[in-house]
Amino acid sequence: MKISKLLLCSFVLCLLGSMVSCGDDDSDGGVMTGDLALTDPCQYSITFGGEQLEENGASGDPFCSVTSFNTSNASGRIVIVGASLADFDSGEGFYFSIGSLSVPTSIDIPSDEDFVSLFDPGTYNFTEEADGGVSVEYQDADNITWSSSNGDQSGSSFQILESVSGEVQSTLVVTARAQYSCLLYNNSGESRMSSGQFTLSFQNF
Repeated sequence: MKISKLLLCSFVLCLLGSMVSCGDDDSDGGVMTGDLALTDPCQYSITFGGEQLEENGASGDPFCSVTSFNTSNASGRIVIVGASLADFDSGEGFYFSIGSLSVPTSIDIPSDEDFVSLFDPGTYNFTEEADGGVSVEYQDADNITWSSSNGDQSGSSFQILESVSGEVQSTLVVTARAQYSCLLYNNSGESRMSSGQFTLSFQNF
């Protein structure tokens, strides 16, 4: 998954205000509680390299975008589903992708049933650019990209804890709560640990 694709898509693909606002910091050390709702705002409690990253709108609200786009790889046309938690102005933030589904042509989209199945609660493997699994990227304040696709993920974990689905303005939306722990690598091979929990919404279109 390329961050530039997510940023390009985010302008036209963000959800309604109720789905893009950020909540208050979790006071219990990162475990988000309460019933999961389709229109939950973006929430996260994540660490990167030992630093706690907080939901903070002081320098631009954390921006929640959803994307679904086609890309090519060795297996043919696939759909990579992505969502991000980032500062809209700087691009700093996290970008999550999950799953791949074969589609007949580049203008097709997966069925609602297939799309929802990508977010079934369970454990998922880290794979390169989320091809048949998941990937995590972080763009830091210095515009350096750190990605799970750039190195070994032995011992890493990604788990979808729960998900709900339904229509928002005639578009299928899946809201999922997940937790993960993995190494993120920059292009020079340096790695940093990242872990936490987040709630994001993904849309099929």
